[in-house]
Amino acid sequence: MTGLVEDPYASGILDRVHHARLVADIDRIARQAGIPRRYIWTPLANNVSAAEQGWVRQFHQHGAAGLCGLLLVGKPDGISHRMASITGALLRNFVDARLVTLQDLLAQARDGSAVNCTCLAVPNFGMTDGSKLPVWQTAGLLGVLTERFQANRQTVLHVPSLEKAGHEWGAAVRDHLESCFTPVQL
Repeated sequence: MTGLVEDPYASGILDRVHHARLVADIDRIARQAGIPRRYIWTPLANNVSAAEQGWVRQFHQHGAAGLCGLLLVGKPDGISHRMASITGALLRNFVDARLVTLQDLLAQARDGSAVNCTCLAVPNFGMTDGSKLPVWQTAGLLGVLTERFQANRQTVLHVPSLEKAGHEWGAAVRDHLESCFTPVQL
């Protein structure tokens, strides 16, 4: 537990016995997940809605129901905090969750590599410049999302609106978002 300034047990979210190994390696785990470590012990209710909390509570049932993940729709106010909170909550429940940028996701699509975590959160998925993206980028992105679906891995995305997502990513990506994701209006 070297390097800890805050007490990860102070919030009461983490249990000293149940989470001891997590806390012992919290710096590496948080760095790998792409979030500040405080989100691992911060109560989920501090940053997300009841609908988002429900999605996290039911996390292990989504794949069996044929769902790809969570789609946050609306203004991006506080979206990084929301996604970091969701990622932290999953980590403390021993789910391999990661927060990555759209740029990293597109690079993975281009290179044929993928983050094989159980849950991938992309806070800036819907924050392009508003122009339609090249077909190869859209196809690569749909490929990554489809591979995650096939492997029963959940993905958390944010879009300002489905209409904008359809314009930027094309009809196939929009259809994938509408048919496979649980939408939550922000």
